[in-house]
Amino acid sequence: MLLSGGQPPPWALPVACVGTIPAFWLTQRLTASKVWRGAVAAGWMGMCLSLPTYLPPRTQETMMSSVFAFIVPLKGFQMLLSPPENLPKAALPSVWAWLKQFAFNAFPVSEVPPGKRPPLSKIATSTITTVIAAALKYYAHPIMYQVMYTLATRDVKPVAPLTILFTLETMRGTWSQDLQCAAVQVLSGGRYALQPFNDWVILSTSVGEIWGTRYNKLISSLLRDTVYGPCKRAGLSGSSSLLASFAMSGVLHMYVARVVFQKVRGGAG
Repeated sequence: MLLSGGQPPPWALPVACVGTIPAFWLTQRLTASKVWRGAVAAGWMGMCLSLPTYLPPRTQETMMSSVFAFIVPLKGFQMLLSPPENLPKAALPSVWAWLKQFAFNAFPVSEVPPGKRPPLSKIATSTITTVIAAALKYYAHPIMYQVMYTLATRDVKPVAPLTILFTLETMRGTWSQDLQCAAVQVLSGGRYALQPFNDWVILSTSVGEIWGTRYNKLISSLLRDTVYGPCKRAGLSGSSSLLASFAMSGVLHMYVARVVFQKVRGGAG
């Protein structure tokens, strides 16, 4: 479909992302060569990255689709070339082991230790706060996007306001994930917790706290697994591994911004 110049069907991106698991797992079984594994991973990632460019611009769905088009094959890259240390070393990991790795990055639920489980009163307060915050984020969406579009289409684009608005829009776009966090906590009675995307960034007291513990926790966790860990295992220093993770984060954000705000689909932006 892409080779003929037409647009891919709407199910192409979900199929490509889900297909990453069996495709990369099969590659792992067929060849031990890191060159061939890297070539397959690079080709598959290129295919995934091309698909969101055909989606409508300036929508939340396009932004999230472009994020998944980037992070799913990136996780596959890591699994092929530098598997995590908690996978068995004696034999090639099973499909189930791969599924658990991908599933945790997509839906990071973990059990809360008995001594740290919140009381029901705290669960109720947290749930009410989360629902209110999610509603505010949801209804702020059309206003913020309209302002961003107006500024982005000016002859002279105001860089600072656009940067601030894009950052706020990224935080706003997590309303559905916020509701999922509340649902997991309520349904499990506090026994399980879903890692939030952001942790009240506005309460940060330093830049280090923003980037280290509060902002974009899901992507931070993913980059720690897919970039920082493999770099450390390859012998790089902690500083170099951190720099590589930060650079990959920059590439991800530039790709998402390019897909969301480009004017012409399937062609030059």
